[in-house]
Parts: sequence; structure tokens; C-alpha cells
Amino acid sequence: MCGVIEFEIDNKVVRLCKMRNPVSDGEWNGEWSDSDKLWNEELRLEIGAEDKKDGTFHIPYKDFLIFFKET
Repeated sequence: MCGVIEFEIDNKVVRLCKMRNPVSDGEWNGEWSDSDKLWNEELRLEIGAEDKKDGTFHIPYKDFLIFFKET
């Protein structure tokens, strides 16, 4: 399960990658992580983001490019 979600909030475009860790061992803890304060309830429902440790998480596209680059 993965994909890119793009939306506007506070006149700023946000692009998130929805990721799933297949072993459900660890999730993104930075900006837009499951428990991040940037989420509001309406946005969570619209995107389907849940605050639970299930291996599925959202990560900003810019951070995805840094942390998941090919070596």
C-alpha cells in the first residue's frame, strides 16, 4: 500500500507519501506522522489516516526522497 496524496492547507501545498512497512515494525516519527499535531479530524477522515501503530504511515515527499533514496 503506497501512494502520493496532495492537498492544500493554510495556503500551502502538502504532498505526502502513504507508506506501509510490511513487517509492521516501526513507523515515521517526523512531520505528518500518525500522532503529529498537523492532522485535524476532517483531514484524517478525508485521507484515511489513523493514529495507530499498524505499519502504515504518511511521510512528506521531501523526507521520503531523503530517507528512502537508492544507494
